[in-house]
Amino acid sequence: MKIEVIYMEPLQKAIEELQSSNASCVGFGADGVLAFKSCENGVKPLMERIAGDADGLRGLYVADKVIGKAAASVMIYNGVAACHGLVVSEAAARILRENGVEFSYGQIVPYIKNRAGTGMCPMEKCVEAAETAEEGFRAISVFLGR
Repeated sequence: MKIEVIYMEPLQKAIEELQSSNASCVGFGADGVLAFKSCENGVKPLMERIAGDADGLRGLYVADKVIGKAAASVMIYNGVAACHGLVVSEAAARILRENGVEFSYGQIVPYIKNRAGTGMCPMEKCVEAAETAEEGFRAISVFLGR
């Protein structure tokens, strides 16, 4: 599999911020200004960003430590411009490609593991059957009770 590398100034800034801080997820606007930064794990930073603002991710360049299909679904459904994951699951890569969202990654894995490393992450499992980003986003919303 060929690694897709994209260089966009705001995405590069997001990657650099992610790598140089203790953040788990950061987002920059097209203007290169930091829009958000979080140390929370999982899809929580993304879901918090859109809570009360459906356009909270629209047009942002997001760098995240881990992008599984759940995080990819949230990003796609909520209009990110591009993203980078230090680790990206194969399902996330597939849905990002299918939706025309440019992305890059450090490592691609078959699936995102749970924190104990004993199986699939609950969020990844939650969206496993989703065929679209919208279905994935809705499944996550139900799972999280939102």
